[in-house]
Amino acid sequence: MAEERQWECLPHRQMQDNDPAERNAFQTLTEGTGTTLDCSVHLLREAKHRIRGRNRKDKKAEEGAFGVDFEQIKVLPDANPMGAILLRKWCWELFEARWSQRQPDACHYILEKAAEGGMVFHRAQAGPGRNTDNNGEEGSNRWTKVANSWTRLSISSFVVACRGYLEVESATDFSEASRWHEFNRAVWNRKVGKYVVDAVEQKVMMMRFNVGQQSILIPTGKALELLPEGVAPSEAKKALEGYRKTAALLFGKNPKKAIPGIKEHFSDDKSVIVLQDVIDWLKTFAFLKPANYSPGLTALLHDCLQVPEDKRSKCPLYRCHCKDYMHYLNCKHVVLFHVSNGDYWPGKMPKRLRPAEKIETVNGACKGHEGPGRKKTKITPGQALNMD
Repeated sequence: MAEERQWECLPHRQMQDNDPAERNAFQTLTEGTGTTLDCSVHLLREAKHRIRGRNRKDKKAEEGAFGVDFEQIKVLPDANPMGAILLRKWCWELFEARWSQRQPDACHYILEKAAEGGMVFHRAQAGPGRNTDNNGEEGSNRWTKVANSWTRLSISSFVVACRGYLEVESATDFSEASRWHEFNRAVWNRKVGKYVVDAVEQKVMMMRFNVGQQSILIPTGKALELLPEGVAPSEAKKALEGYRKTAALLFGKNPKKAIPGIKEHFSDDKSVIVLQDVIDWLKTFAFLKPANYSPGLTALLHDCLQVPEDKRSKCPLYRCHCKDYMHYLNCKHVVLFHVSNGDYWPGKMPKRLRPAEKIETVNGACKGHEGPGRKKTKITPGQALNMD
């Protein structure tokens, strides 16, 4: 009779819902060596309970503004690990400058929690300075509750019940995940494809800047708005040079060196830098660099991106530092980069990304096959998606 394999659970990191009981239980289990991370969604919810207003409308407005600032810091880029720490610390200082007098209770609560977590609110297995959300853990929560008929189990029974799930869904086991062939539709649709087509027509990639080892800055819509209308790509790149220097400093080892550039271009009051000034600059360029993921995750993303097998070694998979990429591991900037290089999809984009052509209809039918009683309409790109 085959001997049953021995196994043990050795947790080293916990994502929890800001519950002191959960935190204490985990620290007891790991004898104080584990890392406890807070769910940013629950944290913000708790902070909003501490916001005060003159009336309900005023309180709601304050909650909205407070939440926007928090969420913008939550998704700050981590282009340079050391710079990401300094950038985050600086942004928390600007956050405190705005809210410490305006909403002291909520501000103090957030900053206290931020200090405990190294000024970062992590997702499980996040990289240095990364800061996204908690959807993976919440999805696992729901699965375990449904599988156990919403019955609370003891810790020993819970681990035994979840043994198979933990083996299959391990963060280092991509054997099951490699069968997934579709991204979330939020980042793999014709709207993304239309952005890429428009960016190619505007020759956006001719305005890109190389910064450091294989890293690039791609101007976004916010940067293109700063250009004179009708300017040629070569001239546009020269016009963006000053902005590029400031953006590169923000993504670098010492983000505060960008202060003179921010004061010169974006800040209404040149004597004061506010949080929104920094956020606006970070959105001016998309920062891309080679992903350097594990082989399993790289293979999974190649599958999701529908990259042909013979093209996968042509160019390293790139990653971005925008909000969408940090949430989905894909974004329009990454698609634009690989389409422009022609390394993954030579000739044309995957079908799910191709913008729909305008189809003119008359009286409810395609032109030339008119029917009675319908007004002339146009189907715009993305209005009726063919999801096959």
